[in-house]
Amino acid sequence: MPSTSVTRSLISGVAILAAGCGSSMMDNNLATQLLSISPSGGATGVSTMPDIVFTFNRPMMTGMERYLALHQGGLTGPTMPMSCNWSDGRATLTCRPDRPLAQVSAYTMHLGGGMMDAEG
Repeated sequence: MPSTSVTRSLISGVAILAAGCGSSMMDNNLATQLLSISPSGGATGVSTMPDIVFTFNRPMMTGMERYLALHQGGLTGPTMPMSCNWSDGRATLTCRPDRPLAQVSAYTMHLGGGMMDAEG
């Protein structure tokens, strides 16, 4: 399971938070880690149809994209449909909302605790 932290990104007036869940998500001894999320916090002038890119330090298991959800508002808000695709090496996941995000609105990207690397 990857180690994650809360990261904030500002996208064309849209705030996106990435929140990870898991009992050991703060364990720095885990081999798999979420290295970066793009766009990074404070980015401005980004499209309301952004590519949201997650980079892990090792390949991830097939199907792990199902553990991601984009919520309008906080984690209790409705989910927004999106499409996600892995890079050939399965260490980079690129997600894009299926419809434009509303400007001047908050969104939360939720990374579920069930995510595993390619070695399980």
